[in-house]
Amino acid sequence: MAGKVVIVHSLAQAKAALAAARELNCALTLASAPGASATVGVRWFQAVAQEAGAAYPEVVLRAEIDCADRPGEALAALRCGFKSVRFSGKPAVAAKLKAIAAQQGAEIVTGRPKALDLLEAADPERATRDWLAP
Repeated sequence: MAGKVVIVHSLAQAKAALAAARELNCALTLASAPGASATVGVRWFQAVAQEAGAAYPEVVLRAEIDCADRPGEALAALRCGFKSVRFSGKPAVAAKLKAIAAQQGAEIVTGRPKALDLLEAADPERATRDWLAP
């Protein structure tokens, strides 16, 4: 995983989080909201992460999509090129997904991460800076 986890809900939040990471010279994992693969879609979150990452190319960035307990969406995320996919389904299904992900140099992550959620942050950049500060 690349750095601390920040959950973003928009391109503006993703860019604010990356701006803070650049300022502090640290790596960052941009994560989607829980179950975002079903609400905003894998491609939408991928586009957000790519556009934000292009604006801050000096930041080591990992994008992580949350597919909840939907293995089909986890597979779709892997096909789209995600290197980190969060899955909360049955352990036997997670094990199969992990084997598939490993063949692609990706990972299936289970459990909830310790993360900053920017959903209601009035100042996402400041909130991220505070979260990332040593």
